[in-house]
Amino acid sequence: MAVAFLGFVATTLLAMTALGRTDKTWVALRRRAGHDQAEGALAQVMIISLTLGLILFLLWFYVIERAFVIPFMPTKG
Repeated sequence: MAVAFLGFVATTLLAMTALGRTDKTWVALRRRAGHDQAEGALAQVMIISLTLGLILFLLWFYVIERAFVIPFMPTKG
């Protein structure tokens, strides 16, 4: 378990570093091209992805699978 968790953390940190560098490079290239680019698109892309993922997960969990977390709520059966 510990090795899997450390692998997850390492992979996440590497991905965040790569995405951050890509975003900074994109901003620099846009500025060189003459666009007034104050910030990159990474934050907006992450917020939209997180929101969409959360909505789809909740839809799947509660509507499609009819799973309920509270013990007294009815379950499929």
